[in-house]
This record gives sequence, C-alpha cells and structure tokens, in this order.
Amino acid sequence: MLAFLSKVFHRKKTIHIDELKVTFEKFKQILAGNNIVLEFISQLEDKLSGEYIFDINYLKQIVNRISDEIYKVIHNLNFISNNNYTELLTRHAEIQTELENIINAKSEYLENVYCYTYDDLDSNIFEIAGNKNANLSEIRNYLEITTPDGFILTTFAYRQFMQHNGLWFEIDKIYRDWKNDKKRSAKQYDDAIEALFSKAELPDEIEKALSSKLKSFYKQHKKKCNIAVRSSAYGEDTEMLSFAGQFKSFLNCPLNDVSSAYIKVISSRFKHNIITYSEEQSLDETILPMAVGIQQLIPSNTAGVIYTVDPMGNYGDCMMISAVFGLGSSVVSGTANADYFKVSRFDPSQIGERKIGEKTTKIVCDNTRGIKTVPIQNESKKKACLSDKQVKELAETALLLDRYFKRPLDIEWCFDENGKLYILQCRPLILPRKAKININNLNEILAQKKVIMYKKGQVAQRGIAAGKVHQVKEEDDPLSFPAGCIAVTKHSSPHLSGIIRRARAIITDVGSSTGHMATVAREFGVPMIVNSENGTQILSDGDEVTVDAEENIIYDGLIKELLEYETEAEDVFRDLKEYKLLRHLLRKISPLILIDPKSANFTPKNCQTYHDILR
Repeated sequence: MLAFLSKVFHRKKTIHIDELKVTFEKFKQILAGNNIVLEFISQLEDKLSGEYIFDINYLKQIVNRISDEIYKVIHNLNFISNNNYTELLTRHAEIQTELENIINAKSEYLENVYCYTYDDLDSNIFEIAGNKNANLSEIRNYLEITTPDGFILTTFAYRQFMQHNGLWFEIDKIYRDWKNDKKRSAKQYDDAIEALFSKAELPDEIEKALSSKLKSFYKQHKKKCNIAVRSSAYGEDTEMLSFAGQFKSFLNCPLNDVSSAYIKVISSRFKHNIITYSEEQSLDETILPMAVGIQQLIPSNTAGVIYTVDPMGNYGDCMMISAVFGLGSSVVSGTANADYFKVSRFDPSQIGERKIGEKTTKIVCDNTRGIKTVPIQNESKKKACLSDKQVKELAETALLLDRYFKRPLDIEWCFDENGKLYILQCRPLILPRKAKININNLNEILAQKKVIMYKKGQVAQRGIAAGKVHQVKEEDDPLSFPAGCIAVTKHSSPHLSGIIRRARAIITDVGSSTGHMATVAREFGVPMIVNSENGTQILSDGDEVTVDAEENIIYDGLIKELLEYETEAEDVFRDLKEYKLLRHLLRKISPLILIDPKSANFTPKNCQTYHDILR
C-alpha cells in the first residue's frame, strides 16, 4: 500500500498538505476496514466448530456488516486512486446479490430444473441432487479431486414423473392390499410394483432435458464412454440411514436404455426391502425424493472400498482398504475374494498389514451392455491389485476427505487403465456402538504424557492431529510436502497454502488467525496454531507429536486415545440448516482465489469473493 501511495503522488507535480492529510486518512480507513472484515470472517469460520449457537438473523447481520465494510474500502481506494478501481464496485454488487440470494433461499438450484451437471453443483443442495450426487459434486468442484463426469436428474424431475403417472395412489393401494393379505409374499409385492412402473412414462419435458444432456455428454466424450445410472435419494448415504446397496444401479447402460434405467432406479425406491428398512416412512411423498446420477462408467483396472477408520479396531489408528481387479461391484456386494490392506492414519506410506487374496475372476463391461464376469490369468491371481504407491495415494486422498467432512467415511474408488484415481462414492461410515472413552480416564492418560508446548500462540482452527513434524520454508514446493505430516513453519504465508491439503496440522512461529493461511486451514478443517513464537526451534523434523488444537497443547509422541476420542465425537452440527447456510455463505466471502499480484488474472473483474476484493 505504501508503494501504491508513492505512485499516486509521484504522478502529481504539486502535493498540497491538506490533500496529503485526506489521502493518508483514507489510507488508514482502508487498513482499518481490511482488519474489520478479516476479523468478521474469522468469527464466521469459528462458528463452524459447533461450539457456538447462532441463527439466521445473526448471519444476516454479520454478512451485511462485511458487505458495508467492503464497500467503504472500495470507495476509499477509488478516492485516492482517481477512480481507477470502479470495477470493484461492480463485483461487490454482484457478490452481495449472490449472498442475499443464498440467505433468502433464492438459489438458482431451487428453480424448476430437471437436469444439472456435476460441475454446477455442491453439497449445499442435497435436496435437489440427493446426498450421493451432492457429495460427489463437493469433492469434484471444491476439493478438486477427480470424480466421474456426468449429470443428474433432480428430485424435481422425480416429483414431476411421479405426479405425471399418478403413481402415489397406485403404490399406496398395492401396499395396502399386500399388507391385508397375509398369504402374499414380498416377491408378489415387488412384482406388482415392477408391473406398475413398467407402464410409466417420462413426461415430454423431462425426456427432452435428458436427451439434451446425453447428447452433450456423448459429444464431450466423443461417443467413447460407457454409462452408469445410479440412485441418489435425498436422505440416502446419511449417518442415520445409509440405504447402502438398497437401490438399483445400472452399469454399462446403452444410450437408448437410459430412460428405462432411470424409471427402474425410481421403482427400486418402493421395493419391499426399502419399506422394511425404513419402517414404512418411504411411502410418505415427502420422504426420500430420488435424484438419479447419469455418470461416466470408468473402465477400472482396480477398484474397491476404503474405510477411513477400522470399524472393529482403534478408530484413530488405521484405515482399511479392500481391492479387486476390474469393477468394484464385487467388493460392494461382498462376493469377491479381495486384497486387504491396513494403512496408518499417521503416515499413509506405512502399510501395517496386507492380505493378498487369490482372485480367480473379475467383473468388466460387456461389449454391448451390462457387465460380465471373466477369468483372471494365472500369473495375476495371487498378484496384489494395488502397488504401494497406489495404496499411499488412495490413503492420502481418503484422509483429506475424512478431515474435510469431519467424520469417518466409507469411500468407493477406482484406478483406471492409466492409473488415475477416481472417487466414485463417499458416505458416512456407520460405526458399531462401543463404550465412549471416559473423559476422566483420558485426562489421566494425558497427565502422564510429556508436554512439548503449552498454551503458546493462538488457535486458528480447532482439532486434534498426530504425525511426524516436517519443517517448511516459504520457497518450498507444496507438492513435496509429505502427506500426513505436521507442518511447522516460521510464517503463515499465503504461498504455503498449498500444503494444507496434505498436512495433518500446522504450527507457525508468527502469523494471525485472520490471515489467509488460517482461512484456508479452516476451509479444510486442518488444526492450526499460529504465533507460537518458537515452534520451529522446539519441533524438529521427524519428531512424532500429537497436536491438541482444542486445548492448545502439543504432546510428545502419538496419543492414540486422544485421536480416538476425537473420532468418536459426533459432529451433530454439520448437517443443520444454519451450518449449511453458513458454509454456503463463506464460499462467497472467505476463499482467496487471487493470490499472486504478478499474475495476469490479478484484476478487479476476476475477484470471485469478498476476500479477493480485499486482496
């Protein structure tokens, strides 16, 4: 800013003292406004921890305050620059309108639209896309992790389809008749449902929307693409009811069969097993509205499932991987003799246990439609499905998702024929009930542990993490940072934000909880302690430590009991309406997209958030 002021006055032949005073006052107001906005952003991000109660009125009030302060900053900047930054006023008005629409539920997603591509969605619109599709879109667009291309038919399309064919009345009649006739079997009920849906047709407007999306999809992939049609109900894949494997999916579906496959997916929503599983609530028109994903079916070389904790062991200790050759449907169905790996959550490069199964067959796409089982060549039967490098990549990705969604996860994945990793599905992992760790017992354990740093610095993001220390310098390449380590650095520089995806926790000698790096740490849920003064002197490369950024304590060694305690803690706030709204608002407020002032993209018109405008 001082360099900017120097340029302003360098262009003037005469500088009047009054003009200098006014300009300097505007300069101070810009700095003050910057600090106020960053403090507000920090407060909003802190609310996501779940330790504070707030309502929509609070969100409206603080968003308005942020908007007002941003406007003042822009006004003062234009005053001292002879209106060289008027484009910022346009971007401010556009972002303000987007925020108002979010608060007032006037999102474009709530309009009567039948189809959306995955690129247009995120996890804030479960009610439109269903849980499975919304999670995939979040992973794809926000975390920038590879998922299959595709689009969805929305829950609005589902409601229109059901209404167009008058299905609710007929379904209720079938169910009541079946329930009143004690001699009728579950199969007879399912047969009646199947017969009912076989006569149903897509409304013309849905058929046109589907045809248009399919045409674009095939053009994008130059007609060299297999299709999967998958369920994504609003209410599926939750911690309460996962409905895992309950709804139909169609793999390698021919283009001409997509419409009928869509109808069959919806019909599976009313089968006997669903009614039994959900205790008849599925007969309620407002329950489980069904969105359907039309996806690229990845020709996988290897596929399977990873649990981000061992559900039968110590939750904080390891992850579990099941893998087979070919498509992963045999792992999901439990019919495969798969390979199993246990991987450390502390260091994803460490494979604690491996069991290589004798694999005699694999599932692949048939030439024309559907899937088929084929034999595996003798030399590959006892060969591991995954290399150690692939296990590490998969484990690192799973840890990032686990930390971001703040819960243990059940993740379906595959590596394609070129070795590229895809995330196919991500749902909360339902853990068996077990006795909770007694807080008094935990405190006794912690009292016996060696404390390396106590209440030094400031907690910028709460959480608990453990791993090996890795010291980082500002000029280091973020991609060289070893995933799963504890990052220790002198400055909380924006240039180091790239390590946040890979770090288990971050400790800085200097810095502020309102700085850019702290903002990114909160976005990704990475525990962070700033301004520790001498963390780089106390914590050396290779030290194994546990960072308790809840109490601001760093312990010597890996304390599994503390990690397990955090894993067991239920994040009951994440799915509440107010918290979803807050996360959605922060997407337009706190991320800093424009980092490098030397970049050609560093212009007012490219500001995507309020933080960009400040930058």
